[in-house]
Order: sequence, then structure tokens, then C-alpha cells
Amino acid sequence: MTFTFFACGGDDSTSAGGNGSGNGEGGSNSGGTTSISIVGTWRAYYQRNGVQLYDLVKFNADHTGYVIEEVGNGSDNPTNFTWTQDGNVIKVILEDNFTITWTIQQIIDDNTVTISDGKRTYNVVRDGTGGGGSTPTATFNIIGTWRAYYQSKDTSRGEVYDLVTFNSDYTGTVIEEVGYGSDNPVSFIWKQTGNIIQVSYGGETITWTIQQIIDNNTVVVNDGKKDIKVYRDGTGGGDTPTVTIDIIGTWRAYYQSNSPSRGQVYDLVTFNADHTGSVIEEVGYGSDNSISLTWTLTGNVIQVKLDGDYVITWTIIQIIDDNTVIISDGKRNYNVVRDETGGGSTPVTTNPVLGTFSCVYQSYYDETPYDYYGGFVTIIEDPDNTSLKNAIIIKDLYLEGSAISGYYDLDQGMLYVEAWERIGNFVGNKQEYGFISLNWKDTDSDWIPFTINEDGSLTSDSFGVYALDADYANYLGWWEVATITTLTPTQSGSVRKMSAKISATTKKIKVNKVRLPNKRIRK
Repeated sequence: MTFTFFACGGDDSTSAGGNGSGNGEGGSNSGGTTSISIVGTWRAYYQRNGVQLYDLVKFNADHTGYVIEEVGNGSDNPTNFTWTQDGNVIKVILEDNFTITWTIQQIIDDNTVTISDGKRTYNVVRDGTGGGGSTPTATFNIIGTWRAYYQSKDTSRGEVYDLVTFNSDYTGTVIEEVGYGSDNPVSFIWKQTGNIIQVSYGGETITWTIQQIIDNNTVVVNDGKKDIKVYRDGTGGGDTPTVTIDIIGTWRAYYQSNSPSRGQVYDLVTFNADHTGSVIEEVGYGSDNSISLTWTLTGNVIQVKLDGDYVITWTIIQIIDDNTVIISDGKRNYNVVRDETGGGSTPVTTNPVLGTFSCVYQSYYDETPYDYYGGFVTIIEDPDNTSLKNAIIIKDLYLEGSAISGYYDLDQGMLYVEAWERIGNFVGNKQEYGFISLNWKDTDSDWIPFTINEDGSLTSDSFGVYALDADYANYLGWWEVATITTLTPTQSGSVRKMSAKISATTKKIKVNKVRLPNKRIRK
């Protein structure tokens, strides 16, 4: 059994320490005067996949220093650098002469600044000051029962929670994914030192670091991999709210259809004041006949009894506003919006391959599988491509700004990305490369296949990136070979920018082990 607090999110910003930070030329304040001494150790905070991480950056007085990226998530080995400062512009030169430019945008106080690398802004606090909510001392009592919310690995379940109890005698229990298993508690022992909580069971110890104390009932903890928001059970702190909105009316409950050809669909549910109502399932995909129901509301739990006495229980787990709630039926979560408002709803499409997808892939070159977050990919129809049936354009695949052709076949449940197309140019390993898409399993193929899965995701085991010189004249070698690439549908309203954690500094050009056919790379 795995005993973890963990969560998944959507935002992914590249670290300040160099992995893809680029040679940004700074912001509009470049060349200004800064009155703060940067000598010392700093934490540069950023978001990746909805989780707050930080790089630890040390500036020595002799203009040497080092950076440790994603502290706690890797080997924590420092990368040495030299640095110069001209006004508010700091230039950092890493060991391989890769240069990063940081511009101090704002000095909040002697221990807190904001910097920009030309692409994004970071909140940076001097290490040890506690600035920015970095590592607070836990001054509240954790004894009691808590709910730790996260996204289940089983996508049909959506957001779930573990129920964790800390007893005053330093024992405790945890029930994982409440409602989805035996719900038998597992015992543990625990201790707390400052903001560090250590939990031990079965010979294993897990460390949680309290990152932020929001109030006596709400904290943010980190398990060494990601941040998790945790609520004291029974407080209503976002987990089991008291329903103060009027549910009477008609609502759209959005979810992914079990049929991959349908994509996202919605049920139309009406609650009448006399506790009668109706539901139309997967609107537009059947007879659209309404099914009568009766309903009751107790606290945040709605019980719906359909014709034939079939009972469904919906739990309101979050109230976003008067027109938007999140509910759970014990198996998955639904985004529910009042019908006439359109409040944050996603338009229904009969085509599951169109829309915005978050991209995650694993590299063949890593001995241990590691998720690389490839940003957000948008797939649109291509009406100008008359040579292909169901032609599409795949935007921002692997590199922002890329636009690759493709097509889909819903009958076969497949999508095809065109191989031998230019992805774009990239600067890394001290030179500029031109990237192309390529089927690494079959370099003779003109296509890279993706499977359309029942949950709406697209997966491929043959997506590869090949590197040429900047003019696309000479083949150099494989840049990236992905053992699995997954595109997961994302509601447009929740898309926040995350940059690809591509192999920008890991020198992945490999000896060419394949004989490439004499193909003409498409412009």
C-alpha cells in the first residue's frame, strides 16, 4: 500500500536555475540601479504542474556560486557558476558556458525580490528569512483528523482524499481514497520538529514539510514531490461545504463520455421547487428523453431517486460561485454550471481530438521513468488541407510555436501526427538546432500514431524528435525518444501556461543508430 499525500495540477514554469530558462534579455527595467546586496543564498519559487517548487541559488562575494534545482526532488547536487551584476541585471554563466540573464524587476525588501528571465517572473526570498511563506514554523496544533485532497491515478475517480488522524500520543491512522476501497485505517507513529512532520509505518518513513499555514484549519504540505492542500476534517474548509446556494433550476453536468468518439458531454439536470425534476443524459447523443426524478438536499449531499427507485448520491465538494459547483458521485467529479449562465462550461464537441491537451512524456534515455511536462498542445481542424480527410493542425507540440499537420480516424480510434515536419529551432549545448518530428520506431513512416483512449487522452509510444543543424541541412542525431507520450484533455478555462521541461541542458544528442531515408523535410 502507498501512504502518500499527493496532488496533480496544471501549471508548469521552468526553474530559475537553468533547465530551459534560456538567454532572456530581461525586462523593461534592464540597466536600472539596484540597492540590494545579492550576496548570499536565495530561494527562487515557481510553479510546475500546479506545485510550488524552488531552486536554491548561492551568490558568493568572489562572483562564484552554485544552484540546486528543484530542492528535494532530485540528487540536490549543486551546479557551479560565475556571475556578474550590472545595475539590476544579473548574468549567470554555468559550467558549460550556458548563460542565463536575470533582471531584478522589483525590490520588496532586503530579503524579497522579483526577477525575470525574459520569459516569466519569479518570487525570490533570501534563504532562512521565511519570506514568501517559504518554510514557516508550525505554531498550531496538528492533533486531530485531516482531509488531504488530490487527483486519483484512476482518472474515473477524479479528486479524492485521504483521511489522516494524528493522536496526542504520537500514534495515528490513515484511510486512503476514502470510499473507493475497504476504508480500513492503517496505523502509524509520528513526530514533529518545527515545520517537519515525519510519519513512520511498516519500516518506511515519509516526511511532510509544512509550506504554508493558511489558518488553523488549512495548511499546505509538501511530501518531497509536490504540494498538497490539507483541511481539518469537519471544518468545511473547502472540502464539505454547507450549501448556501439555491440549487433549484436547470444545470449542466460536464464529464468525459465513456465513448471516445464523443469526448466531453453533459447531462441536463433540473431541480424543481416541489422536489421533483428530470435528467437528460449525454444531451445530443440519444433520444434526449427526460427521466423523471425526485430529490432531497441534506447539508451538501443531494440524493436523487430516479424512476424505478434507483438512487444516486451527489456530494457538493466545492462551491465556486452561485452558478458553478463541483460535485462527486463517488466515482468521478463533475463540473456543474447553471444552464443559462455558461459559467465556465466547456462547449460540447462530437470530436474528442479537438481542443487543448496537457502533454507529459517519458524519455527513453532515463534509466528511471520521469515525467517531462511538455506544456499545452492545441489541436484544431485544418479546413485548408484538402489532401487529407479529417485534417488537423497540432500546435505547440514539444516546442511552443510549432504547428504540425495530422489527421484522425474515429472509427479506428487513432490520431496521426505527420513525421518529418519542422518543429522549430532550439538553442542548447552551445549551438542552435533544427528539430523535426520523427517516428522513432519506424523512421520510414510518414506518420506518428496516437491512440484515442476512452478517457479522452491520446497516447503514443513512437514520438521522437530528431536534431539537425539550424538550417536543416545536416542530420546530427536523436534529440529525444519518448517511450510514452500522453496528451490529456484540459478544460480551456483551466489552462495556465507551463513551459516544456525538455532536455535543454542534458546533452541528449546521440550517435545516429538508424539509417534515415532520403526524405525531404517539410517546411
